Amino acid sequence: MHFLDLPLDLLPPILGELLRPQHLASACLVNHTFNAFATPALYRAISVFAWQKDSKAKVANLRVGLHEIYCVAGGNAPQHPIEQCRCCETPPNARYTLLQNFWDGFLIVAEIRDFPKSTTNNDIDLLATSALRNCTNLRSCTWTRDGALTSEILQVLSSCDALHELEINGRSAGRYDPRLLASFRQIEKLSLIMPVSDVVRQLPRLVEAATLSSLTLICKMSPLVNDARLMEIAPHLCSLQQLSLTGCPAVTHRGVFAVLRQNTVGIRSLSLEALPAKFNMAAFAGACTSASVLSHLRSFTLSIPSSTWLADISSLLEAAPLEAVNLYAAQNSRIHLIFDDAYNAFWDGIISRHAHRLQRVSVHRMPIPLSAIRDICTRCAALKQLFVVVDPEDLEEFTSAVSLSRSVAEIHINFPQRCWSIGDTSSPESESESETEDSDSEREADVPSQTESSGYGVFMTPAQALALVLRFPESIQLFGCNSRVWKVQRTIRRPTGSDQLGTNGELVAERELVRYDGIDIPEQFLVSEEHRVRQRHVPQNDRRDRLRVALVAQPPQEKQVPIANASLKRRLAHTRVEYPWYWSER
Repeated sequence: MHFLDLPLDLLPPILGELLRPQHLASACLVNHTFNAFATPALYRAISVFAWQKDSKAKVANLRVGLHEIYCVAGGNAPQHPIEQCRCCETPPNARYTLLQNFWDGFLIVAEIRDFPKSTTNNDIDLLATSALRNCTNLRSCTWTRDGALTSEILQVLSSCDALHELEINGRSAGRYDPRLLASFRQIEKLSLIMPVSDVVRQLPRLVEAATLSSLTLICKMSPLVNDARLMEIAPHLCSLQQLSLTGCPAVTHRGVFAVLRQNTVGIRSLSLEALPAKFNMAAFAGACTSASVLSHLRSFTLSIPSSTWLADISSLLEAAPLEAVNLYAAQNSRIHLIFDDAYNAFWDGIISRHAHRLQRVSVHRMPIPLSAIRDICTRCAALKQLFVVVDPEDLEEFTSAVSLSRSVAEIHINFPQRCWSIGDTSSPESESESETEDSDSEREADVPSQTESSGYGVFMTPAQALALVLRFPESIQLFGCNSRVWKVQRTIRRPTGSDQLGTNGELVAERELVRYDGIDIPEQFLVSEEHRVRQRHVPQNDRRDRLRVALVAQPPQEKQVPIANASLKRRLAHTRVEYPWYWSER
């Protein structure tokens, strides 16, 4: 069959297998028929991040593209003639309906995290508003670039009837009127990043107008969000299913409990990060247990400033139907947990109560006993994701424990920071440009290994990763170590040396590590909102472009091993902690 003989009905599922925008862009160039179907797929979900190459140019091209599609073409599907499919008996009207239904999914998600700011030229804002005004199918919008959001853009977004998810930068800075937020009556999921006082004052009006099922407040250790404000908005959060508070030092257990107590549908996800030291976890656990406000809790995320909280956390989660637990040491904290009876009892209690439901266990910047990992893999039959800190010397025992699982699909391990850290924080540009590759390679031998016996460097090699993956359960799909992640791919082969015919010629599925090609950021790199507060959502002019790998992760250690190699320092200095927090080998 000739390629052009494909029935038209097959194009949507074929294009649905193309995940990356560049692949869809190539499909748009095949012919008019492919262009008509591939264009809405290309624009169904758009995202622009500051770390992307030529991100501002990408925004400009995106605006022009949307303007041409809607303002020039009239907002309908392109009027290109659909080429006749010789094997397709679909009537012309049915073909048009099929195409129109495909275009109904045009621009559902817009994630703009970088945007060119202009104070003298309004062409940028005019193009953006004119394009957004025609995006009638827009359901989710993220606009977090500091200083890029305007009143005109907010007015256009508030008129989108299909818009249900909104994430914006809360620093109005005279660019937009915070009072416009009250006009978003259809919003169900709201996320405010570093809101200023004028925006926080509009929060009661906003939650009163909308029926929120998800609320995320991300502050940079700002006292503007406090108990009084939470108690004020609590009566209007009866339908809340997800609550996330990050960097709110003025919030105590009283404010959080006030929101939970007013809830009538049951909180499904609770995230409390960068909590103040005055937060009374014991009182919070007691109040929640008495009122049974967490009887529907599925996911729990907490940054722990002190190991004394563990017993209270266990009590807090006792009655919850927990499916995902995410724990990590708070930033700048000094948690040196020892594997004593109390710590082992904490994990034994979590596993005993929730083993039949737990699908995700994530522990960052703090250790977890290998005995607990073994229990998790053995007793948690529904386990899908396991993200933990493992010492390189314990990888053999860790691999043996993981092999006992029959369901885990994603595994990510982080080495303790003492095994790899940056001793010199100078900018790589400040180093002598006269250094040659030969001198760098000579010094590479001086780079200390993580341990004398483990043989693992700062970055695990693909060969080392594959050696571990081959011992993991058959269900494994993703594996990562520190800042790298690979997809586990199966290749059907005939065993080497086998006969072409007969029983010895049976085909086998061999595991291989390939580059991660998903468009979504792996979950293990989205655990800590605290890092996003400190690194990603601060004003652009206050940020450093160089973000350190050492921040990914592990508990601070008093003893750090300096990295003497200049080439390796440069690699680490340019490693980003934000999107994407991972690398893959080709």
